[in-house]
Amino acid sequence: MAKAGSTGFKKAMSIQFASKYLNVIIQLLLTAILARLLTPEEYGVVAVVVLFTSFFTLLSDMGLGPAIVQFRELRETDFSALFTFSCIFGACLALVFCAVAHPISVFYGKSELYGLLMLASVAIFFNAVNMVPNGLLLREKKFLAIGVRLIVSTCSAGVVAVAMALCGFGAVSLIVQSIVSSIVVFAWNFFSSGLKIGNRHFVAPVKTVLSYSLFQFGFSTVNFFSRNLDNILIGKVLGTTSLGFYDKAYKLSTYPISFLAGVVGSVLQPYLAKYQDQPDILYLHWLKVAKALSLIAMPIALVCFCCSEEVIILFFGEQWHESVPLFQALSVSMYFQIVNNPAGPIFQSAKKTNYMFFHSLLATGITTMCLIIGLFSENILTVSFCISIAYCLHTGSIAYFLVKKTLGQSIANYFGNFVLEVGIALLVGAAYVLFWPQLGLGLV
Repeated sequence: MAKAGSTGFKKAMSIQFASKYLNVIIQLLLTAILARLLTPEEYGVVAVVVLFTSFFTLLSDMGLGPAIVQFRELRETDFSALFTFSCIFGACLALVFCAVAHPISVFYGKSELYGLLMLASVAIFFNAVNMVPNGLLLREKKFLAIGVRLIVSTCSAGVVAVAMALCGFGAVSLIVQSIVSSIVVFAWNFFSSGLKIGNRHFVAPVKTVLSYSLFQFGFSTVNFFSRNLDNILIGKVLGTTSLGFYDKAYKLSTYPISFLAGVVGSVLQPYLAKYQDQPDILYLHWLKVAKALSLIAMPIALVCFCCSEEVIILFFGEQWHESVPLFQALSVSMYFQIVNNPAGPIFQSAKKTNYMFFHSLLATGITTMCLIIGLFSENILTVSFCISIAYCLHTGSIAYFLVKKTLGQSIANYFGNFVLEVGIALLVGAAYVLFWPQLGLGLV
């Protein structure tokens, strides 16, 4: 494929930062509007739908996106064949999703879930067919097109969602928002990548990337359950209203992670893939990224922890006040999540998706154990603290599988680079709890 429009690393980072942060502003504005038009119960129901659509979207990827970036021997005919495969597979997944809509609605005891899930199957298909063209845009480093696409899709979907919410469509507004976004992204991807559908000889290219993709897919699957098991069980054990408050706090806590560390991570693999046989160079790049994120993450995490009430009220309004202590609890792990987030592209660049998969297994075990402990309390705040503790503990798994096993470096030396930031955060956080009586009472 032609390399026209490819972008240098620094320029790519600038484009990604600009587009992501503009997107953050737009999303926060849209969320602030929708949070005042819809109820926590409606958000709780939609959180269940998003949970299952996210899983089916993960199934549709099968690790093809990162494999397209990593395997330089793939050619244009291979991409066309993989695209045809993704279209067939996406249609099958959408049909399966429709088939399980009724059992899911019965499991949660919410009849309204059935219609919402059936509607969401449209997004399942378009998310599936987006995987190959999106991988191609990353492979060719077309970050300007990716950045503009992000803004256009967010604005288009957001306008439709707000209009529908104002007209009284309730939870349907949020489902349509995801559908419109996926369609806009597909249209943009399809015409930008120049892909053609119709090549049915996809067996050979699938075999080429199979081993790499399977471990990538295994990681994504396990990581999905690690990240979403809380939504599954909270919705079932504590109800959709509690899930609504938790989901709002959780989503807000992920914004700094997704739009800071996520920006960096989205750029790394296309540029580091050429160092796949040079772990020392990959480690130096990883250390630079992790250290830079550490210096930025520390003040962000402290602000979110100390000003949790102001942040929640500012963005979502008084009706979401019950999300305040949940957001505060989740912000405890924000620093560690921001620093650890770009680890995936380093695993991928080193062609060690097997270690990435093993890390996800250990991390999921930690999360599951902490979640079960929290659910025994039947208190959503305790659950939030337990989840936050689990994310902090994931740092040990990253250090072992990435730093030691993949890159061959000393774990102790690696952790020594972050003592200052962690120490400052602990001191400031402890002082705030001790000398701010209202917060001290809130944490009891």
